Amino acid sequence: MLHHIIDILKADATVTSYVAADNIFPLVRLQGSQIPAIVVQLTGTEPIDTKDRRVDYDEFTVEITIVFGNPRTAWLSALAVRSALDNFAGNNDVGQIRMLNMASDIFEGTDVFTFTQAYTVHMTERTVSNP
Repeated sequence: MLHHIIDILKADATVTSYVAADNIFPLVRLQGSQIPAIVVQLTGTEPIDTKDRRVDYDEFTVEITIVFGNPRTAWLSALAVRSALDNFAGNNDVGQIRMLNMASDIFEGTDVFTFTQAYTVHMTERTVSNP
């Protein structure tokens, strides 16, 4: 499931102008990798069922962390990530992506700045059961 979100980010020219496609990671930033980087994590899964029939999608919560050594560029990159996901029109696998919230942080002593965004992602059940 995460590869769909990563593929969207890697395909966006504005996102990759800030962060090289090789520095967009699932789950955790690889040890020894350089910043800037983006990390995509799955933080929740909720099957969507109704009382009278099954619905053909599930809802996932995804957290995306943008890591930079400069606060302004971190902010601009966060806007690029949001734009790439907000403007995604959907396909046979991913139906909808909505931003829930965003927060910033700084790791003092290292001057590493982060923006963490949370999204809900609606995926078709076919995709979930057949990755």
